[in-house]
Amino acid sequence: MIPDLCYLTSYTQMTWLHAEYYCNKKGGHLASVQDSYTNKYIAQQLGGYPNVWLGGTTMYVDGQWSWSDLKNFNFTNWATQPQFSNSLCLSTNPYTSNWTAQNCSNTYPFVCEIYEQQNDQPSVKPCPDDWIFIQQERKCYRHFDNEHNFFTFNDSVQFCKNAGGQLASFHNFAIAAIVGGYANLYNQQFYNTSKPGCGGFIGLVSPNGDGNWQWLDGTPLDYLYWAETVSVGETYAGLVCYAADLLGFFSIGTNEENGGVFCEMSAKSQNVKTENWKKLQYKENYKSKIQNVDKFNRKKKI
Repeated sequence: MIPDLCYLTSYTQMTWLHAEYYCNKKGGHLASVQDSYTNKYIAQQLGGYPNVWLGGTTMYVDGQWSWSDLKNFNFTNWATQPQFSNSLCLSTNPYTSNWTAQNCSNTYPFVCEIYEQQNDQPSVKPCPDDWIFIQQERKCYRHFDNEHNFFTFNDSVQFCKNAGGQLASFHNFAIAAIVGGYANLYNQQFYNTSKPGCGGFIGLVSPNGDGNWQWLDGTPLDYLYWAETVSVGETYAGLVCYAADLLGFFSIGTNEENGGVFCEMSAKSQNVKTENWKKLQYKENYKSKIQNVDKFNRKKKI
């Protein structure tokens, strides 16, 4: 059964990454657009603002635009075709439904999307609090740095096990960049600083220091993206998350080199309650049937 797609509109103005992080904590992503009907529908949800964030960005897939939910980026509606840059994000104009490329650090209202399971099962959170849910992987991820009491690599392995998971593995640029971006935002909020140091061990090792890398969880080594030159003798790796232009990159480290840690665990089955979401249901005549539910409370502090 195909679930209904629902949308949440927020009038709180945030950077693109903050907005995507907020949508993820609600169980979704910033909205993606696959056709002209959906494009016009979403644009109409936040009238009164010249720019509204959607889920398009150049930060996740190197060299091209992508949606944060990793759907195909086939449909476009650019006001003018943008010049490519590694740190652009997509906004829509509610009056024209045309898109423009904006600096991701700008703050705008935004529209989230989520899938609603149509059954009578109780709502189950896919991840523990403060973990992020990546639907494509059916996994939960979290960055820890133990409040400045950093981990060695061996500490990191045991810590993730104690948390119910394992050291994270990454198999494409998009997922690594998403997880790194969320870690950066969490650190900004926790330490109340705009440019915190951010990084941590992952489950990538070269046991003999001979340049032959492998994931501790036994998954295939199908993605390597180093932020620096890697020499023979290196044994451990981490994920960089302290700068937008380095999201998705790996770095080298040693067991004695203190750092943070990225853990992962399998997600639980997800049935999401959507009291504050609008349903979008397609009819044969392409008219929408919208439930009479309230928009997100614009006065609610988030």
